[in-house]
Amino acid sequence: MSIYKLLENVINKWGSTFKITQNGETISCKGFIQPLRYKNNMYLDGKSLDAGFFDGGHYLFISNGETGLKNHNLAFVEDKDSKYVVKRADIHIYKDQNLYTWAILKPYFPPVEDDYADK
Repeated sequence: MSIYKLLENVINKWGSTFKITQNGETISCKGFIQPLRYKNNMYLDGKSLDAGFFDGGHYLFISNGETGLKNHNLAFVEDKDSKYVVKRADIHIYKDQNLYTWAILKPYFPPVEDDYADK
C-alpha cells in the first residue's frame, strides 16, 4: 500500500467531518484537529509545558491533500461545535502527490457590534 493510500485511509476512517469555507465555496472533508504544541516561543503569551509549548489559542488541522485549503484569513474550518479561521496552511507533497494538508487555526469570534462605536 502506498503512503498516499495509507494516509487517505487513516484520515477517512478515523477523522472527524469538517466544513472548509473559502472564496465563497464550502466543501466537506475528514480530518483531525488538536491544540497546537511546539517547542519554540513563537507565540509569547502561552504556558510552558514539559511536552512542549501550549498557548491555548492555536490549533493544528490535518486533512487529506485534496482540500485546496489556502493560506489566508478568509478561509474557515468548522466542525459541529466550533469555527476556526485559518492563519497558515500548506500541502505536504511527496513524489508529486498531495499527501495531506496542514493548517494553523485560531478560534473564530464574529465581530461584535458596539452601540457606542459611532459616538
